[in-house]
Amino acid sequence: AGGVGEAHETFGAGSTAMRAELVAVGSELLGPLRADTNTLWLTERLLDAGVEVVVRETVGDDPDLLESVLRTALGGSIS
Repeated sequence: AGGVGEAHETFGAGSTAMRAELVAVGSELLGPLRADTNTLWLTERLLDAGVEVVVRETVGDDPDLLESVLRTALGGSIS
């Protein structure tokens, strides 16, 4: 299990800003015994690189739910 990142450029007022939505996939990440350290690590690296993390989401091992989350992420942040 780990984090999957999708970065998008947003243009406005003459500036370019990168924004990212991170989706961690794995049912084990939803229980109390496993922490999602990959997404935390990736968030820190993206922030260091000047990329704003606007969403972090964890999804279990359900293909339909994962498809829904990815469609929302891709459709919602591309402008």
